[in-house]
Amino acid sequence: TRSITALAGRPALLLFWRSDVAAARAALDAIARSRTRFDTAGIGVLAIALDDAAQAASVKAAAPAQVPVVHASREQGLLWAIVHRSLFMNRQPLPLPTVLLLDGAGRIVRAYHGAGIETERVVLDAAAIEAPEPVRLARALPFAGRFHAPLSSRNFLPFGRELLEEGLEAEAIVALERASRANPSASLLYRLGTLLTKVGQVPRARAAFEGALALDPTVAEAHNDLGTLLAQEGDLD
Repeated sequence: TRSITALAGRPALLLFWRSDVAAARAALDAIARSRTRFDTAGIGVLAIALDDAAQAASVKAAAPAQVPVVHASREQGLLWAIVHRSLFMNRQPLPLPTVLLLDGAGRIVRAYHGAGIETERVVLDAAAIEAPEPVRLARALPFAGRFHAPLSSRNFLPFGRELLEEGLEAEAIVALERASRANPSASLLYRLGTLLTKVGQVPRARAAFEGALALDPTVAEAHNDLGTLLAQEGDLD
């Protein structure tokens, strides 16, 4: 199993490491020693090497047989660094080693840092993933209390903007689409439409421009870009 997609449907651990970081190699070895325990608990494992491409031989030499290892591209490494920063209020960089625990849908539920991987702690955390929403919320709060306003949903707009700034357009589209579903605005839908146009997703771009104009018919740029798309499709009415 050498892809995150192949781990879907069960909890999984992702280890981010480099062959030239001693603590990261120690974490990889610790996971290798615990692989049987993780398998018994139904937890998948994948190690993602963030070494430069030229270090492929070092990655291969350091990879234990018990743990599937993939060598991330520069773009993939950058994506995971942005994902990690988005998890924390203080925008923490991605330290090595870092282990992320995913649920069966691929959502991050816990992050572990440092070489000391506590196997039984991970097993208990994985077993506790499936819980009612009030229980999950109570775990996330630093202390007990009462909410006096509805909880807001995660804001994917800053995440999408950062992805776009780094040139990760496909990933930015996913984030901006989620942002537009949660909190649509004419400016956001227009920006999404221009990005979809750039990557050749014309039907989706058209829908985004039309959505922007439905919210604010005065957005002249959306009229112009939608008209250009329609003309290219032969719709001149």
